Amino acid sequence: MVVGRSNMVGVPLATLLMRRDATVTVVHSKTGTGPRDGDDEDADADAEKAAICREADILCVAAGRPEMVKGDWVKPGAVVIDVGINAAPGYDKDVKGSKKFVGDVAFDEVAPKASLITPVPGGVVIVGGEGGRAEERQLFPRCHARQLCRY
Repeated sequence: MVVGRSNMVGVPLATLLMRRDATVTVVHSKTGTGPRDGDDEDADADAEKAAICREADILCVAAGRPEMVKGDWVKPGAVVIDVGINAAPGYDKDVKGSKKFVGDVAFDEVAPKASLITPVPGGVVIVGGEGGRAEERQLFPRCHARQLCRY
């Protein structure tokens, strides 16, 4: 399962997985937002996305929305790969110890359910453009390219 359809991550990842004969489902911001009766369209769309994601054994998330994937979106024992990195809501650079970055997955909710999960920052790092590797080393000095956390 790939959550997100960007040209940077979602589409290439889905294509690579299909080339390896994986059955891939892509969920994105417009999944479940068809015509509806009622005022709670966002909640209906999120419930539909969650129901689809709960079927996945491997969930790759690159949606570009901070902590979009909640604990109830994940099947117990699933492998969760969080590609997203976002400034944490309410982050204050002057307050020591405040979280600076969050992923597209609500880590604290999902980690107890997942068999493996990537941390943010420090899990998946996308390197592109000139000088990408030097920038990667400056931003994430403790990164390991294939790091997964077992919880």
